[in-house]
Amino acid sequence: MYEHLNKPILQNSSWNHTKCHDLANFIPDNFQHLQKAEKRSMTRQSHDQTILRSFFAYAKLPLEPSH
Repeated sequence: MYEHLNKPILQNSSWNHTKCHDLANFIPDNFQHLQKAEKRSMTRQSHDQTILRSFFAYAKLPLEPSH
């Protein structure tokens, strides 16, 4: 129900975590190096239940489906 409204919030939370935590003080050798680091961060986040739950909490989205 809220997915289309809050998807940007979830994406922004994920990107903020990437740039402020995983890539903080990261100096890439080139653009490809940056892309690989960003992809690795996003992949790691997608498997981390604690981080994912925090994104949903920040977006004020329930984790259980409503019927």
